[in-house]
Amino acid sequence: MALLNIIYEKTKTQIGTVTIDATVFMKHSISSSMTKNPVEEGAQITDHVELNSQAITIQGVISDTPLDFNILNSIVKGNFKNVANNFSDGVKSSLNKSSRSVEQYQELVKLWKSREPFKIITGLKVYDSMILTKLDVDQTASSGKALHFNAEIEEIRIVSSKAVGRESFNDSVKDIASKKKNLGTKVSEKMDPVKDQKKVKGASKLFEGIESGALL
Repeated sequence: MALLNIIYEKTKTQIGTVTIDATVFMKHSISSSMTKNPVEEGAQITDHVELNSQAITIQGVISDTPLDFNILNSIVKGNFKNVANNFSDGVKSSLNKSSRSVEQYQELVKLWKSREPFKIITGLKVYDSMILTKLDVDQTASSGKALHFNAEIEEIRIVSSKAVGRESFNDSVKDIASKKKNLGTKVSEKMDPVKDQKKVKGASKLFEGIESGALL
């Protein structure tokens, strides 16, 4: 009976939209990392310890005919009123032509491909912002029409960033940003090609007159 209480939990484990019929094994992992350098006396110890992302490993079973799982789960809980309802739902699922285990496997693959965070519900804790990092599926002669899988899932940390405007800079930075550079005296006189051409022609005639002696 103790084994059944472990496998058939009061709250069924759910990975995103995928509900697991039976949880064979589950491992909740939390850890932290410490700095390798000596901590100066009087310093805040928490500044030198970093909390790592939470992780969870789930080994579960999803059946094509969850009839046995649901009925046995109701018996273990002592809820015999739901036995008939579970039996009816299990028969309908068995008559369905689609393979439930294959469909749920595809849903797990979608979670992995999407790279989007999702929620995990367990009997111990509810996890938010989780990412499926590894999925192993075992197929043996004894597995039958069921999906036996092992999933490794890790928390992804999401932080909010604030926009930094000019008002957030200190006064010294503002002064530097507001100062204008002295680029020197600008030449206000613009070049006039026509006038410049006349000046060149006038100088040329003057030199020609000097050479010919007409101006001497």
